Amino acid sequence: MAEAKGINLLGEFPKELIVLQADPILLQRALGNLLENAIKYSPPHKRIVLKVLNLGNEVQFSVTDQGSGISRQDQAHLFELLYRGKSAGREGGLGLGLAIVKRIIEAHGGRVWVESAEGHGATFHFILPQLAPA
Repeated sequence: MAEAKGINLLGEFPKELIVLQADPILLQRALGNLLENAIKYSPPHKRIVLKVLNLGNEVQFSVTDQGSGISRQDQAHLFELLYRGKSAGREGGLGLGLAIVKRIIEAHGGRVWVESAEGHGATFHFILPQLAPA
């Protein structure tokens, strides 16, 4: 999807090993949903960044796009089942992706949120507990 739109995907990862106790398929689904949305709602030839931060006992994942941003009103409902924000425009979708992300992250003991301003892109964050070393 990114290649078709000429979008540059970048990753920023810590050098140290991070160990999570998580279902890899569900975690991949959550990250995939966030990246697909970032690509879908970004104009061509922009940049999307996936950043992973080691916060000690937690790990934070962030997906930042350079899209049109999300209104405050829509932000309050984005993670609700079947909600489609006004900024979704003509892009297809059922309003399931972010609700699925929220349920996956919360099932793993984490939390998810968004930071955005209209006209300035969006960053979706989630935090998961890090597995303590044995």
